[in-house]
Amino acid sequence: MDAVSPPNEVSITTHPRTLSKHEPMRLRVILFCILASMLHAADAPHARLDEKHRVFFKDYCIECHNEKKQKGKLRLDDISFALDSVENADRWQKILNQINSGEMPPEDSKQPERVAKT
Repeated sequence: MDAVSPPNEVSITTHPRTLSKHEPMRLRVILFCILASMLHAADAPHARLDEKHRVFFKDYCIECHNEKKQKGKLRLDDISFALDSVENADRWQKILNQINSGEMPPEDSKQPERVAKT
């Protein structure tokens, strides 16, 4: 009688997995991307100047900065009060700097009370 050979057995041994030197950084990048997308998806508050200030512009600015007359290449009769971009926020900063410094409105124009500027 022929001897039967035992079937080929495969021995599987498991070793604890060690991270390569680059994997911790990859995990951080993946985690950062997930968190960033979650933050981006959340509704961000919208910064906006109070509409009550539109009266100030109507009283002291629109005469010289309107559709027909745009002194300094600036039109304020239709300007957005939303601060939704860096460019828009920068434009508003320049406008407010002119008002706060007293350069606008010009001396020969109707002047607001100090309280009206706040």
